[in-house]
Amino acid sequence: MLRQPVPVSARALGGLFSALARARPSTACTDGPALAIDLFNRHRIAPDIYTYNILIDCCHRACRPDLGPAFFGCLLKTGITTDVITYSSLLQCFCDMKRTEEALDLLLHIVSDNLPDAISYSVILKSFCDNGRSQCALDLLQMMAKKGADHSPNVVSYNLVINGFFKEGEISKACDLFHEMIQQGFVPDVVT
Repeated sequence: MLRQPVPVSARALGGLFSALARARPSTACTDGPALAIDLFNRHRIAPDIYTYNILIDCCHRACRPDLGPAFFGCLLKTGITTDVITYSSLLQCFCDMKRTEEALDLLLHIVSDNLPDAISYSVILKSFCDNGRSQCALDLLQMMAKKGADHSPNVVSYNLVINGFFKEGEISKACDLFHEMIQQGFVPDVVT
């Protein structure tokens, strides 16, 4: 691919990166996301937003979240418009690096652009709960509810925080949140 006389299109390259990002380890390729990052660093075409989104996600999947912000910086220099997928992947990289506060700052910054969705928020909710900070997650969940529309919590958001409280031994807070979830009209699922 890299030796082709005619450069590969951004779409074709994005498709390859996407396949590598999701590839299970095998004898042919032990680390697909890392290979995608390596190929990107050697490519000869101008990537598009889809390519960058896949690469930032690859950084997370390859356990190299430190590269996510670097690719994001490259993306900003191109002038390509970012989207909610870009930010959700970048938020995941920050959370993987245990930099949840920076992720939260970024989330609050992009709220003004109306970019985050429930998935973006859930990345940070999970990080707070995984790090024993379920009360911070609850505060963020309540902020989501106040924002409304695309920022509204969903059953996944509630499940993350309920589970976080259970892990921390805060059974009464978990039960209170469960009842609040039902009052808000959410139907508990198998995870709840």
